[in-house]
Amino acid sequence: FRPIQHVTVGHVLHGKDPLFHAVKMHACSVNESITEKHYQQSLSHQLCNNYKYVLYLDEMKNILCPESNKKVAAVCALNSPNEVVMKNNVNINGALHIANAVGESFLMEYADGKPCSQVGWGKVCSLKVMSHMLYLRNMYARIAREDHYYARHGATPVMRLIVSFLGSTNRYQVPTQVPSSLSHANMLILIGHDVNISEISGMLHLRYQLIAQPDRTPPDMAIAFELLQTGNGQKYIGLRIFYFKLEEMRNAVLQKHYYKPVVTAGLMPGCHEGPGHDLCTLAQFQQLIHDNAVAGCKLMPDWLAVGNVH
Repeated sequence: FRPIQHVTVGHVLHGKDPLFHAVKMHACSVNESITEKHYQQSLSHQLCNNYKYVLYLDEMKNILCPESNKKVAAVCALNSPNEVVMKNNVNINGALHIANAVGESFLMEYADGKPCSQVGWGKVCSLKVMSHMLYLRNMYARIAREDHYYARHGATPVMRLIVSFLGSTNRYQVPTQVPSSLSHANMLILIGHDVNISEISGMLHLRYQLIAQPDRTPPDMAIAFELLQTGNGQKYIGLRIFYFKLEEMRNAVLQKHYYKPVVTAGLMPGCHEGPGHDLCTLAQFQQLIHDNAVAGCKLMPDWLAVGNVH
């Protein structure tokens, strides 16, 4: 990005990083009974009388468990009831959980440029069918990852790091919450998971739309919180989404052609400032994080490994 400058890289020495796995690594533990209640309510609300869920799940069953093979159909995991399970964490087991994983697999096969005969056994190689499969994946994410109570816990450590970094009044005077290795940085890149994007979206009630990309958190997607400053010193925070259209992801492999990512604005609640009326003032952004963050969550692991890439 900046050839004359060093790039500082931080990573966890062993295991899962609590910055990106805040709930699982107990960096920000949830109340399991409260989370279970939220999940149950969301499952009931999302699935009750949802004809698309029934229709698209049947479509997936016809791909995974064709009726011609009665023995396979009888034990098809997509026939399993959806249930909330407590095992050191809160999970959804059953048909929707399986559909989420299967939908992602189909997406990766399609985006990787696999021959159509190999994408969902030759039955998912169209944008229409793919969008049906990813509808189930997006539904799972809304229930299991974007629930506001759960998402606040999952995203608090990451968002505290981001707001502390952007809120520094002097880029060379690092806030106490931010590791000293970031004291000279003017761009911070966090390489996490689609789960993290879902949790941030749920925590902050973000609104965005991905045109020609049916997956709400597709591979190679990035969300960027940008610090902007006017000539008179007023500071704003903007949200930008970077992603690739699904068809262009496939064509990039098949045609060996590079497509520029699509850049679209995301909206944060209560933020209508700036020329496009889609920015927060820095104070509004700080208040938004403060109001939605969970007290007591750890910001960063103390055992972060840091090195320089030249």
